[in-house]
Amino acid sequence: MVERPRPHVIEPDDAVVMVTTAGLTAWDIAMCEEPWLDEGGASLTATLLPITPGSGQRLSRGERAQGSQRERAYPTVPGGEFAGSIVELGPAVKGFQINDVVFALSGWKEPDGRARMFGRDGLDGGHADYVRVPHADRLLLKTTAGAEERSLLAGGTLGLGAGAADLAMSRHRDGRLVVAGCDPLGIAALAVLHRSGAFAQVAAFDLRPARLALAKRYGARPVNVRDPEAAESVMPADVVIAGALADRPGTAWIAGAVRPGGTIVFTEPDGLGKWAALDVPVRPGLQMVAAEWPSQEQASKLATLVHMKRLDLAPVVSHVVPLDLAGDAYREALMRGPTVLKVLLKP
Repeated sequence: MVERPRPHVIEPDDAVVMVTTAGLTAWDIAMCEEPWLDEGGASLTATLLPITPGSGQRLSRGERAQGSQRERAYPTVPGGEFAGSIVELGPAVKGFQINDVVFALSGWKEPDGRARMFGRDGLDGGHADYVRVPHADRLLLKTTAGAEERSLLAGGTLGLGAGAADLAMSRHRDGRLVVAGCDPLGIAALAVLHRSGAFAQVAAFDLRPARLALAKRYGARPVNVRDPEAAESVMPADVVIAGALADRPGTAWIAGAVRPGGTIVFTEPDGLGKWAALDVPVRPGLQMVAAEWPSQEQASKLATLVHMKRLDLAPVVSHVVPLDLAGDAYREALMRGPTVLKVLLKP
């Protein structure tokens, strides 16, 4: 258990949000799988420890290094998706007031082109009681009390899935499409595609029956890649949308499912770099593109669709867990249990 001082406004355009709901994202889980070193260079295995309610921030911690009694904390509080109420504002913030209920964009690009996201690279995220939000006027969006759970995905998971679906439709609106990976990013893309009615045939690849059943609810033909004949029957596709690559059903199924001259669309903004690191052979003439973080306008439109129940993502949420039990939630997510999909944390 770790207590940190409550964050406060540092820059004039900052806001501080008291978190009421936070999402466990693919990039939060990936941070747990990355190697961390202590001051002496020894490896620390990442884990989250549950923390009791209090006024300080909760954050992930590394296990004790072998032979050492010191405990090291992650340099950054995780939590790429969050919503809550504004409790403090910098003098330059014009679009919000104290007590406004808001959700945040999970990631964005700075004017100099640098990619930023909450819960990474020194910018604390929302797995805490409070979180400081820089550039509040362009990173926060208003929602209503009680709607936080439905809103927060629009700034991250849903925004990326929708971006991937839009890229797919802009290239091949008809024909065959395969979503490779029915993790929350892949399911979000399926939800948007199902609403659009684009593509004559949509299939979903995964290994977990529960996820495939959910994909079927969104109009996709579920295909367990353990059945090669079933997978081959829907190939080659004009477009393959790849879910979170760390949770993929098999690299070969992503590369092999798309026809020559077709397109692979990554739901993760850094998907192109991750794919290049895998060094996977691909078909001739293949195009590869990646979704970008949603803008305020895009996230607002998605949140409105969710509120009006024109886009239903409720089935994507598999668990709602007290923040005090975040360690258990992370461990389940890291084990990629058959029924774990989208986890929400509640202080």
